[in-house]
Amino acid sequence: MHFDIRLPIGTMFSLLGLMLVGYAIGGDPAATHVLAPRAIDAGWGAVMFIFGGLLLVLARRHRRAQHAR
Repeated sequence: MHFDIRLPIGTMFSLLGLMLVGYAIGGDPAATHVLAPRAIDAGWGAVMFIFGGLLLVLARRHRRAQHAR
């Protein structure tokens, strides 16, 4: 059994992306700086979540391909 690094990295990016989107949606509006609006937090959180999900899908496909052999 081989260790696939995509699994823990995908999990980390997915969780951090969800946390960043959650902060952008439910955070304190008074803490928003003029140069860094909440849209940046939500946008990059979504990008991180999608990237993490992609890594998880690739790890799952690789695991299925290994079991089919």
